[in-house]
Amino acid sequence: MQWRGRVYPAAGNWYAGRSAGVAHATAAMALGQITKLVCMLTLGGLILRARLKWVFLTRMAFAILGYVLCALDTRAWLLAGVTLHGIAFTLYFITAPIYLEQRVDARLRTRAQALLQVIISGFGNVAGYLGTGWWRAACTSGGATSPAG
Repeated sequence: MQWRGRVYPAAGNWYAGRSAGVAHATAAMALGQITKLVCMLTLGGLILRARLKWVFLTRMAFAILGYVLCALDTRAWLLAGVTLHGIAFTLYFITAPIYLEQRVDARLRTRAQALLQVIISGFGNVAGYLGTGWWRAACTSGGATSPAG
Protein backbone atom coordinates (compact mmCIF):
# COMPACT_ATOMS: atom_id res chain seq x y z
CA MET A 1 0.00 0.00 0.00
CA GLN A 2 1.31 3.44 -0.88
CA TRP A 3 1.55 6.04 1.85
CA ARG A 4 -0.28 9.18 0.81
CA GLY A 5 0.86 11.70 3.37
CA ARG A 6 1.49 15.33 2.63
CA VAL A 7 5.16 16.18 2.18
CA TYR A 8 4.76 19.38 0.18
CA PRO A 9 7.03 21.15 -0.87
CA ALA A 10 10.05 18.90 -0.25
CA ALA A 11 8.61 15.97 -2.19
CA GLY A 12 5.50 17.54 -3.68
CA ASN A 13 6.21 16.54 -7.28
CA TRP A 14 7.02 12.98 -6.22
CA TYR A 15 3.83 12.73 -4.20
CA ALA A 16 1.57 14.30 -6.82
CA GLY A 17 3.04 12.34 -9.71
CA ARG A 18 3.62 8.90 -8.25
CA SER A 19 1.34 8.52 -5.32
CA ALA A 20 -1.68 10.64 -6.25
CA GLY A 21 -1.56 9.88 -9.96
CA VAL A 22 -1.44 13.46 -11.26
CA ALA A 23 -0.23 13.21 -14.87
CA HIS A 24 1.55 16.59 -15.04
CA ALA A 25 2.71 17.10 -11.46
CA THR A 26 4.71 20.26 -12.16
CA ALA A 27 1.69 21.90 -13.78
CA ALA A 28 -0.46 20.85 -10.82
CA MET A 29 2.04 22.35 -8.39
CA ALA A 30 1.85 25.59 -10.40
CA LEU A 31 -1.67 26.07 -9.04
CA GLY A 32 -0.07 27.09 -5.76
CA GLN A 33 2.12 29.60 -7.59
CA ILE A 34 -0.86 31.08 -9.42
CA THR A 35 -2.84 31.52 -6.22
CA LYS A 36 0.22 33.14 -4.60
CA LEU A 37 0.24 35.73 -7.38
CA VAL A 38 -3.48 36.42 -7.14
CA CYS A 39 -3.26 36.63 -3.35
CA MET A 40 -0.33 39.07 -3.54
CA LEU A 41 -2.33 41.31 -5.85
CA THR A 42 -5.28 41.41 -3.46
CA LEU A 43 -3.34 41.44 -0.18
CA GLY A 44 -2.97 45.23 -0.06
CA GLY A 45 -6.72 45.73 -0.02
CA LEU A 46 -7.16 42.97 2.55
CA ILE A 47 -4.60 44.49 4.91
CA LEU A 48 -6.30 47.88 4.65
CA ARG A 49 -9.66 46.35 5.62
CA ALA A 50 -8.62 43.78 8.23
CA ARG A 51 -6.26 43.70 11.18
CA LEU A 52 -3.06 41.73 10.73
CA LYS A 53 -4.04 39.31 13.48
CA TRP A 54 -7.14 38.35 11.48
CA VAL A 55 -5.00 37.90 8.38
CA PHE A 56 -2.76 35.51 10.36
CA LEU A 57 -5.79 33.59 11.65
CA THR A 58 -7.14 33.36 8.10
CA ARG A 59 -3.77 32.00 7.04
CA MET A 60 -3.95 29.33 9.71
CA ALA A 61 -7.45 28.35 8.59
CA PHE A 62 -6.34 28.04 4.95
CA ALA A 63 -3.27 26.02 5.96
CA ILE A 64 -5.27 23.60 8.10
CA LEU A 65 -7.95 23.25 5.43
CA GLY A 66 -5.25 22.62 2.81
CA TYR A 67 -3.75 19.82 4.89
CA VAL A 68 -7.19 18.29 5.47
CA LEU A 69 -7.99 18.40 1.77
CA CYS A 70 -4.72 16.69 0.90
CA ALA A 71 -5.42 14.03 3.50
CA LEU A 72 -8.70 13.17 1.70
CA ASP A 73 -6.41 11.43 -0.78
CA THR A 74 -7.93 12.07 -4.18
CA ARG A 75 -6.55 13.96 -7.10
CA ALA A 76 -9.16 16.74 -6.91
CA TRP A 77 -8.67 17.31 -3.19
CA LEU A 78 -4.88 17.31 -3.61
CA LEU A 79 -5.15 20.04 -6.24
CA ALA A 80 -7.47 22.03 -3.98
CA GLY A 81 -4.99 21.64 -1.11
CA VAL A 82 -2.10 22.86 -3.26
CA THR A 83 -4.20 25.85 -4.29
CA LEU A 84 -4.95 26.71 -0.67
CA HIS A 85 -1.27 26.34 0.15
CA GLY A 86 -0.56 29.27 -2.19
CA ILE A 87 -2.97 31.47 -0.29
CA ALA A 88 -1.70 30.40 3.13
CA PHE A 89 1.93 30.90 2.06
CA THR A 90 1.30 34.45 0.85
CA LEU A 91 -0.79 35.46 3.83
CA TYR A 92 2.09 34.53 6.11
CA PHE A 93 5.27 35.36 4.23
CA ILE A 94 4.09 38.79 3.11
CA THR A 95 2.18 39.74 6.26
CA ALA A 96 4.75 38.65 8.89
CA PRO A 97 7.37 41.27 7.92
CA ILE A 98 4.65 43.94 7.81
CA TYR A 99 3.56 42.92 11.30
CA LEU A 100 7.15 43.20 12.57
CA GLU A 101 7.48 46.59 10.91
CA GLN A 102 4.45 47.86 12.83
CA ARG A 103 5.08 46.21 16.21
CA VAL A 104 8.86 46.24 16.79
CA ASP A 105 10.78 49.27 17.98
CA ALA A 106 12.64 51.04 15.14
CA ARG A 107 16.10 50.37 16.59
CA LEU A 108 15.42 46.59 16.74
CA ARG A 109 13.43 46.26 13.53
CA THR A 110 16.28 45.13 11.29
CA ARG A 111 17.34 42.48 13.77
CA ALA A 112 13.78 41.25 14.14
CA GLN A 113 13.36 40.96 10.36
CA ALA A 114 16.69 39.12 10.06
CA LEU A 115 15.77 36.73 12.88
CA LEU A 116 12.41 36.00 11.25
CA GLN A 117 14.12 35.16 7.96
CA VAL A 118 16.72 32.93 9.61
CA ILE A 119 14.05 31.03 11.51
CA ILE A 120 11.81 30.62 8.46
CA SER A 121 14.29 30.19 5.63
CA GLY A 122 17.22 28.78 7.53
CA PHE A 123 16.38 26.51 10.42
CA GLY A 124 12.82 25.81 9.31
CA ASN A 125 13.70 24.72 5.78
CA VAL A 126 16.63 22.57 6.85
CA ALA A 127 14.61 20.88 9.59
CA GLY A 128 11.66 20.34 7.25
CA TYR A 129 13.69 18.87 4.41
CA LEU A 130 15.76 16.64 6.68
CA GLY A 131 12.68 15.53 8.59
CA THR A 132 10.77 14.74 5.40
CA GLY A 133 13.68 12.75 4.00
CA TRP A 134 14.12 10.85 7.25
CA TRP A 135 10.40 10.10 7.51
CA ARG A 136 10.15 8.90 3.92
CA ALA A 137 13.21 6.67 4.37
CA ALA A 138 11.78 5.30 7.61
CA CYS A 139 8.49 4.45 5.90
CA THR A 140 10.01 2.85 2.78
CA SER A 141 10.33 -0.91 2.67
CA GLY A 142 10.85 -3.02 -0.42
CA GLY A 143 10.37 -0.07 -2.78
CA ALA A 144 6.95 0.80 -1.36
CA THR A 145 6.22 3.55 1.08
CA SER A 146 3.75 2.89 3.88
CA PRO A 147 3.10 4.55 7.25
CA ALA A 148 3.96 1.34 9.10
CA GLY A 149 7.45 1.24 7.54
